[in-house]
Amino acid sequence: MTISLKALAQLILANVETLESACAKHGTDYPSLDDPFAPSALNADPVAANASRVIVGAAAQLIATVRDPIEMLQDHCSSMYTAAAVGFVNSNDVADILQVSGPQGLHSKDLGKKIGVDASLTDRVMRYLATRHFFREVEPNIFANNKISSLILKNKSLSDIQADPASKYDLSPGAAMAGHFAEEAFMGSQSIAQYLKDPGPYQSPFNMAIKDTTNIFAWFEQPDNVWRGRRFVTAMKGGGERFPPEIFTSAIDWKALEPGSTVVDVGGNVGSVTLPIAKSFPHLHYVVQDLEHVIPEAKEFWKANLPEALSENRVELQGIPLSNLFLI
Repeated sequence: MTISLKALAQLILANVETLESACAKHGTDYPSLDDPFAPSALNADPVAANASRVIVGAAAQLIATVRDPIEMLQDHCSSMYTAAAVGFVNSNDVADILQVSGPQGLHSKDLGKKIGVDASLTDRVMRYLATRHFFREVEPNIFANNKISSLILKNKSLSDIQADPASKYDLSPGAAMAGHFAEEAFMGSQSIAQYLKDPGPYQSPFNMAIKDTTNIFAWFEQPDNVWRGRRFVTAMKGGGERFPPEIFTSAIDWKALEPGSTVVDVGGNVGSVTLPIAKSFPHLHYVVQDLEHVIPEAKEFWKANLPEALSENRVELQGIPLSNLFLI
């Protein structure tokens, strides 16, 4: 059955009204796209979250229906340029530079000088992203952060970033995620079509792209890539933290497990998913497993968030040697 344009528009409007009601309940306005991201009560409101998902889905279908299909095809096929542009501004700390300039923004020629790129090229990249609502163009050639670009702020001073580039993603899961997708994942994506037809000796498209049979975790441990592995850990940690705890605590009937039963989080990174479960169900014993180099950070994570779980041996952190890790 064909869904009418009006039905999609009405679905969007109905859920916008639901969002506005949620805002009224929490005594807040809906966050502006022009403002930096700031967590609010809306982020933890399941009604608001569901309304947002419905709006996005209906709006995407409405756009796909009314837009010229040739334009849709071009947009999808050229999306790698968006990933590449985000990777460029992320690796060059553009959001952090703009943060220093404040809401009035910074001219592309000055931004170009700071990152060592010709002003005309900087301007083209920034406008490309601004027209896709990543950054905002305050005035012609003057750019500032917005809600989306603020997520790749490194949460460190520019001097600290320059002093220790390997650690610059440690406090920013958003920047870490963007960096991983724009680089490692982007590299692998280029070989997907060939890999699906004939994988040869490679276990993933990424391996095919780098022409090396080493799995990505071993690749992360190579001297030149240790910082990438460090970035990946931060990205995965942030991935778990962005979801409401109820997703994990209500996934199964944890109360039905006998006291002392062991729950193993395989490949659990620092344990950000296990944490809310351990807080809600202290009668269980938890084991968080990941590669050995992740464990020191995992210890610091638990010391900061639930230290008694470690001291009472309710949570055990296990480093698994890469040679013993079974990877499909």
